[in-house]
Amino acid sequence: MSIWMFSDHLDFDKREKFPKYENCIYCKSKLEILSHEIKPAIKGDYWHGEKIRVSFCPICGWWTAHHELYAPPAVANVEGVEKTSAAISVLKNLDVADINSPIDEVKKFLLVRYESRFSLHPRVFEETVGSVFKSLGYHIQVTGYTGDDGVDVILENESSKIGVQVKRYRNSIKVEQIRSLVGALVLKGMTKGIFVSTSTFQSGAANTVNRFEEKGYSIELYDAKRFYDALRLSQRPEYTSLEDFLSDHPINSLPVIHRDSYY
Repeated sequence: MSIWMFSDHLDFDKREKFPKYENCIYCKSKLEILSHEIKPAIKGDYWHGEKIRVSFCPICGWWTAHHELYAPPAVANVEGVEKTSAAISVLKNLDVADINSPIDEVKKFLLVRYESRFSLHPRVFEETVGSVFKSLGYHIQVTGYTGDDGVDVILENESSKIGVQVKRYRNSIKVEQIRSLVGALVLKGMTKGIFVSTSTFQSGAANTVNRFEEKGYSIELYDAKRFYDALRLSQRPEYTSLEDFLSDHPINSLPVIHRDSYY
């Protein structure tokens, strides 16, 4: 499944008007290009050629596709064709409050609609946080709904075991809540923790973290901006080749925006 779709209705009807983008219109990342071209050549009295160009965002997955075909009668069998097809993907609606929302779709949706993080089902946000850290190389266990003493996600790698507390708040996180995380770590026998919030941390949070560091407890704070950066970093390109794209979106499925026929 993808958070992107395209409509048969486009705001342009001639190939000259099809826009070219260098950056994603949603998350502003630089687009990558997948292309294939059979250079036009004269066959008899006719031009023959084909060009496919797909621009896609390696972060959120937004894409545009443009296909030009020039086929003389001998190639097109019945008639000669000069045809241009094109599409620009648009964002589908995703109910992030639904506990059954696919996590991979949620992650991409948050990249382009990050304000919707406040509407996430708490369980979905915990799963999303776990998935982000899994993409960054950790083994994860989401424990938030098991009553696991204030630790919502457990991260493990070869050298560390980290307890993560996740808070989907609009208000700033108080210092007392950081102390509560450390208390949960003590009960779990851990010395490393991460606090992930959809908002910010109150003043004094950094000093509190430093004081716990002196006591042997290492705490990292992920506010909304830092978690968004981690979310971007965790993404993998949806397509690595033109063939990958065309397997999802065959050329003949793209809306035709220009067509001439001749014999």
